[in-house]
Amino acid sequence: KHLVNITQQPSNQTVNQPNTAFFTVVVQGNPTYQWQLSFNNGNTWSNISNSANFQGVTTSQLSVLNTSTFLNGRLFRCLITIDGCS
Repeated sequence: KHLVNITQQPSNQTVNQPNTAFFTVVVQGNPTYQWQLSFNNGNTWSNISNSANFQGVTTSQLSVLNTSTFLNGRLFRCLITIDGCS
């Protein structure tokens, strides 16, 4: 049995465009990370790739750069995997 112990959840962010938003998760152990984005209020999720707008997509801190009104209300989450359990 594997437990993922998250000691700090990402918190909501409000920034003025084009400032950067930072989302951070703290996990005990040695996990892998994959940040995801939902455009439909959490019904479906898509993996994010590093780009001009997103950095750190496979780390504990996601940076959302060059924010714009396009991202208003979008949801972000981090998929954490330890020993094959997500």
